[in-house]
Amino acid sequence: MKNIVLGLAVSGALVAGAFNGITAHAASNQDTANSNVEWSQKEWKKGHFQLNKEDLIVKAKELGISTDGKDEQTLAQEIREVLLKQKAEELGISTAGKDAQTLAQEIREVLLKQKAEELGISTAGKDAQTLAQEIREVLLKQKAEELGISTAGKDTKTLAKEVFEASIKQEAEKLGITVDGKDIRVLKKEVLEAKVKNEAEELGIEVEGKTIKQLVHEVKEKKVTKAAEELGISTENKTIRQLIIEINKKDPNKLKEETDHLFGEGGEFGWKEFNHRERGFDGLGFDFDRAEF
Repeated sequence: MKNIVLGLAVSGALVAGAFNGITAHAASNQDTANSNVEWSQKEWKKGHFQLNKEDLIVKAKELGISTDGKDEQTLAQEIREVLLKQKAEELGISTAGKDAQTLAQEIREVLLKQKAEELGISTAGKDAQTLAQEIREVLLKQKAEELGISTAGKDTKTLAKEVFEASIKQEAEKLGITVDGKDIRVLKKEVLEAKVKNEAEELGIEVEGKTIKQLVHEVKEKKVTKAAEELGISTENKTIRQLIIEINKKDPNKLKEETDHLFGEGGEFGWKEFNHRERGFDGLGFDFDRAEF
């Protein structure tokens, strides 16, 4: 196994405000069609999740985990367990005698209750699934109202689709892209390409003759290198992966600021939920299958 998906997220911190999955209903119907335009978001946001053994060893040592004689899978599993315990303790959850699955569930429940209370949703007598659904509905309605979309008589799936399309069109108009008569998937692709090209040009990167994927890669390298230098981290003879780990350790929010600038707060146009697949992820900024922060 060359790479293990580990969960050293760009921000390196739990982001409770961005509740992914809010529009997973809309995304699920577009996953196949969107697959050709999702890579640029993943290249920046998740490209560094694919960690080889060297990267895993660095993270393990940072967490005080012995690496002797351990393969990638073992290291990834132990790192996940430590991250879960750290998060549980941060939330005041006892970790004694609990396995990773139990801790993940308890963390999720606490975070859901916190988010519900923040939104004025009663938590009494409600299980995690019910709370998650009610939170999604409230946040979706908030976003719809922000975009001037009527919520009356609409179910979550319909509203999610309308919010998704309105968000893309709003961003397109900001970028001077014509929206009339265009399929939303085509428009989304044009918006994402325009944002990447604009960012590349601002960073002094030549865009002529390059694919968007190449530009995203170059933008990422430039931003990571710049962030490292601003934090006084030496970039000499270091890979981008190594720099990301050092940056996240020194300032967990540093790279989040950079990705928000490119793709909008919280991800793609501010609503990364549109491409989100709900495997183990409830939108609280924490992937309970992978212990991703």
